[in-house]
Amino acid sequence: MFHCLLRSSFLLQVSQLVEQNAMLSQKVDRAAGSHSDLAADHVASQKKYEAKIESLTKKLRTLEETRMMETSALDSSTTELGATIDDLSLRLRKSEEANQNLQVYIDHLKKSYQTVFGAEHASQSSPSSLSLSQAQKQE
Repeated sequence: MFHCLLRSSFLLQVSQLVEQNAMLSQKVDRAAGSHSDLAADHVASQKKYEAKIESLTKKLRTLEETRMMETSALDSSTTELGATIDDLSLRLRKSEEANQNLQVYIDHLKKSYQTVFGAEHASQSSPSSLSLSQAQKQE
């Protein structure tokens, strides 16, 4: 009997251990499933972020290329504008010199006119008649 009692106690302990093992196995399965779900979510998030990083990298590359082209265009425009300014400055300087030479020539013509026709005729003639007679002389 003692033997039976011992055997039943042993069987009871074994069955309790089997139940605990089953419960722990279920917990492990749930934890493994949860971990698997988390790992899948992590992989999906990682892929999503990698795609976003790739997209942002392409966008950054495009912006850098655009900036480089704009900078190049700006440098080119600046060079062209500088050349245009230099050209216009030179033309202005030549024009001013030509105007100065014309003014000297006009003054010389006025003095010559006064010498040839005298002060009396110069005071009687109007500026328009002076211009007319200058034009006739040039022809």
